[in-house]
Amino acid sequence: MKNAYGFIESKGVVTSTILLDSVCKAAEVKLTAIQRRLGGQLVTFIVEGSVADVQEAVEVSKARGALSTSIIANPHPEIVRIIRSISHAESKEEGGNKDGTGSIGNDRDAGTDSGS
Repeated sequence: MKNAYGFIESKGVVTSTILLDSVCKAAEVKLTAIQRRLGGQLVTFIVEGSVADVQEAVEVSKARGALSTSIIANPHPEIVRIIRSISHAESKEEGGNKDGTGSIGNDRDAGTDSGS
């Protein structure tokens, strides 16, 4: 666990993906989880990193049109447990990454061809 979590809400999967790309390029943060609601119309992602990096990431997201943001610096262990459970639940539901982070989609969504 790093020192802070940043919560960023955005509208739509494409807009959120572009926003997340900007956030990760602007600051040394790691994607921890993504939650899609309302059929992907509302996307919340959680990033983690040092307090300064998470603050920078949130500021970049605000400048680029995030709907809502929040930071938890030095989270209580119970908050860490909850965030990890969100991350693992999203990973299981959507075919997430091996490191336990949630994902935007899975291979079925990407239109991959199995060679048939």
